[in-house]
Amino acid sequence: METWIATAGLVAVGVFTPGPSNFVVMHRAAAAGLRGAAPAIAAVLLGLVALLGLAAAGGGALLAAAPALGRVLQAGGAVYLAWGGVALVVESFRRGPAEGGAAGGALPQRPAAVFLFQFTNPKAWAMVLTAASACGGGGAGAAFLRLVPLFTALSLAGLLTWAVLGSALERAMRVPRWRRRIDRAMGALLAASAALLLAGA
Repeated sequence: METWIATAGLVAVGVFTPGPSNFVVMHRAAAAGLRGAAPAIAAVLLGLVALLGLAAAGGGALLAAAPALGRVLQAGGAVYLAWGGVALVVESFRRGPAEGGAAGGALPQRPAAVFLFQFTNPKAWAMVLTAASACGGGGAGAAFLRLVPLFTALSLAGLLTWAVLGSALERAMRVPRWRRRIDRAMGALLAASAALLLAGA
């Protein structure tokens, strides 16, 4: 029981604190509202379940046996996130004062892209591998079946929280000047989170 409480706490911290997937969902909600963010939320959840499946199938053991591979994965994912954040800021500066189009081209937009984005997300990998390792008793398959409901429930709550925050910015995103400022702020936050991940790689 103590292990599961600790794991639930770990997952809760991971899904509610700022992170790449949360920023993607928040940006989508700011641009298209809660309903518009629903496909992105579903894609993130499916991506996390897929990562859990990989961890249960031996991905965690592989990374434990080859720490260098884990560091390469973390560094590569962080570089990709940093590029996305910088590109988001650059795109916002390229638009004219009257342009209201989205500067989110650097971020995954389609559900399939958001799903694949999870495989480059070092924070998601760290959360999944730690949870799978802590709850691996009784077999990988059993751990997977136990962790899926926990991850799904907590991740859904966290993503909805960030989507609500994003939707609160929806009206401001209709004003080109504010949209550019919001895009720059989100891009800077994404790049900063990537820098922290790189520092820990």
